[in-house]
Amino acid sequence: MAQDTARELRAIAAQCESQPVADLYYHRAHHRELVGLNRTLRSILTINVTGIPQNSVESYRLYMALVELMAEQMIEESDARVKLLNHQYARLNDLFELRIKGFDRLADRKEWQIYTH
Repeated sequence: MAQDTARELRAIAAQCESQPVADLYYHRAHHRELVGLNRTLRSILTINVTGIPQNSVESYRLYMALVELMAEQMIEESDARVKLLNHQYARLNDLFELRIKGFDRLADRKEWQIYTH
């Protein structure tokens, strides 16, 4: 299901005339693919090799849902809203990829740097 949604989002992105909006759809698609990949890995592995607790995955999903909702409510200018969303998706997807690959310490360090600088 995540793959179908990601394909649909990529198809929408390919039709966009605005590059920032297209990038946003690509980021959304990639986020859904990462969530789907993590679920797939969990379903075929009996041991938690990825090191990502399920509540962490849900935290990522919830965080992005909140960012999307808050951006819609708080930022009236669409260009600024798209820029913020692109930044948040890129940052979050990078951290999520690191965690899926098992680089938890590197992801922790990057998160710490984001929140302290």
